[in-house]
Amino acid sequence: MLGGTVVFAAAQAAHAALGVRFAGALPSYHEYVDPVLLRTRLLESLTFLPSQPPVFNLFLGLVLKAFPAAHLVVLEIVYRALGLGLFLLLLALMRRVGVSTALALALGTVFVAAPAFVLYECQPFYMLPLAFLLTASVALGAAAARRPAGPWLVAFFAAVVLLALTHALFHLVYVLLAGLALVAAGVRLRRAARAAAAPLGILVAVYLKNALLFGTLTLSAWTGMHLWDMTVGLLPEGEARRLVAEGRLSPVALDPQFSDPERYPPEMFASNP
Repeated sequence: MLGGTVVFAAAQAAHAALGVRFAGALPSYHEYVDPVLLRTRLLESLTFLPSQPPVFNLFLGLVLKAFPAAHLVVLEIVYRALGLGLFLLLLALMRRVGVSTALALALGTVFVAAPAFVLYECQPFYMLPLAFLLTASVALGAAAARRPAGPWLVAFFAAVVLLALTHALFHLVYVLLAGLALVAAGVRLRRAARAAAAPLGILVAVYLKNALLFGTLTLSAWTGMHLWDMTVGLLPEGEARRLVAEGRLSPVALDPQFSDPERYPPEMFASNP
């Protein structure tokens, strides 16, 4: 661990010497709730947030509320720590599967020197936290399979549920499959269920909240739009128009993403029963 920390610190020093700096302001990403609302109406904003899971904006809001004048400094500290944690976890996992220390350090150095890593370590966005949580869930799952004690199991399920509550890609089904993978590795079903109860209960509660408030049993109201990206959005325009003319496709499918509300049928905005 000490060797990995030294290598990571050297990489950070090299980045700084090349002029790499953390973001000078919060970017205007559409994934962000308005920072003013995060500071002043955090709980309400997260409750009525239909577009994505709440954890990343919860994290931003807590930092903005606790450190209004120094939030960028705090975010930089957190992201540097996440970068170091991700690097050390990768080294540990490589050593676990038999990679030599020298090769693990070499591969890890290539990873932290990659432009994508440098970018996401310097931008307060959810990519680096997701990478850390995903890698941590693998490490915790391996530890729980070897030593199926309560703390390891709870930590594993907490990491997996945090993934799901940060990005809608990590669906409830994947959380359940991760638990079944532990059972397949030898963890007793009852013990896994007890450890998963609290984290899974929180995740299910968010799903149910979205179903009640927004009429959709998902973590993101953009799920349909993302499905459009992978299906109708890939059709040639002429083919899409032909399907609309034949009545096999809704005319809404021809409208670009994030169109003005007036472009959509009024019934799409009807209140949920």
